[in-house]
Amino acid sequence: MSFLLEKFCFHKFSNNYDTNLKHLKYCHRNEYQIPFVYYTDLEYKYTLIIAHGNHEDISNYDVEYISKQYECNVCVFEYSGYGLHTCNESTEYNCNADIYQVYKYLTNELKVEPDKIILYGKSIGTGVVCDLACYLSLNKKPPAGLILISPLSSVVRVITNIWTPVDIFMNYKLAPKIDCYTLIFHGDMDDVVPYSCGVELSKLFPYLYNFVTLRGYGHNNISISTCTDQIKNFIRFLNRSPT
Repeated sequence: MSFLLEKFCFHKFSNNYDTNLKHLKYCHRNEYQIPFVYYTDLEYKYTLIIAHGNHEDISNYDVEYISKQYECNVCVFEYSGYGLHTCNESTEYNCNADIYQVYKYLTNELKVEPDKIILYGKSIGTGVVCDLACYLSLNKKPPAGLILISPLSSVVRVITNIWTPVDIFMNYKLAPKIDCYTLIFHGDMDDVVPYSCGVELSKLFPYLYNFVTLRGYGHNNISISTCTDQIKNFIRFLNRSPT
């Protein structure tokens, strides 16, 4: 059952980039090579780790542009089965392991301060960042903040209201355990992940900063610039908040 759900979640497509991609770096998870793009500016305090949507790869993200828009450093990592990642199997476990390894690499090797990391997930990526945010929170090292774009309650709850014994990316179970401020965006015309998923999920986070309804937006027309002002304000809020 979980295999079928993962087939539903992850949509494979031709690789859109090569080793010449600007700001491309690698870290390793066991024998696998994880590509990511990383841009820093000494002017900025926070680092954004982005988990992209299932119809994207890291080449869809201009990290220099995002950095200037949101006023933070930016890292976008690749999922197993996408792009130049050397693991070909896209699963919930592999994607969660990928972001954890990228987090470890940033904090241990590149010396990014753990309490200056903001996690950002889009669509299926919300499940990946919520898993890491929950893990860090349970270990008393929560991220500085969490940003969710078009979040799912879980994969099964996107498809049906009928209970099933198997489910994946169960954000509704993770949310109450996440110990950081959370900003959520959802389009009220979303025909992929229902708007109601975002609304109901938002009620489960103990530190909800804001739930933003994007009027007239669907699932695939939310761009980086759509949320710029709110995200900049969120990051400024975090900068003023006690750590």
